[in-house]
Amino acid sequence: MSRIGKKPIPIPKGVSVTIKDRELEVKGTKGVLKTPVPEGITFKQENEALVAERTMDEQAALHGLARALANNAIKGVTEGF
Repeated sequence: MSRIGKKPIPIPKGVSVTIKDRELEVKGTKGVLKTPVPEGITFKQENEALVAERTMDEQAALHGLARALANNAIKGVTEGF
């Protein structure tokens, strides 16, 4: 799962991502979605992408999970489910 966690998530135009303490809030044309962020995982916005980082190697599975949840939220507010 750690290979999935390392991939940056492109943020399309019209989507805004707010990084809070333990939550991501994603706003787009189809609505607003909130995604929890597991302990030890942080997100950073770099250019037009969102990057997930972990503090320890024991959190590799949560790293991939958090990245997948954030990617699905961005996809959900642009394309819908």
